[in-house]
Amino acid sequence: MIGQALNEERRFDKKPERIKQEETEHEQETEKRIRAQQAAAFASLSAEEQAAYVKHARENLLKRGFKQEFLFEPIVKSEALRLVGEKQEVHDHEEDDE
Repeated sequence: MIGQALNEERRFDKKPERIKQEETEHEQETEKRIRAQQAAAFASLSAEEQAAYVKHARENLLKRGFKQEFLFEPIVKSEALRLVGEKQEVHDHEEDDE
């Protein structure tokens, strides 16, 4: 009887953990989808526009305290994609307002 009560208690304890795990998985899927959209938007830009985003990304990272020698390509590209995403959000909100 005590063992059964403990097993039932454990089942209830796992529910919040499972819910948290599902929320984390959902957030990860959402982030992955957003990154894919940002990468697609970046790829659709002209070479000049891409270069402008990369330059702006480098400037942002330097302003935030990154050292020039640590501005590796993946870090800069991640920031450039973030900037593209920001512009998409602004553009999407402008369309919503119309």
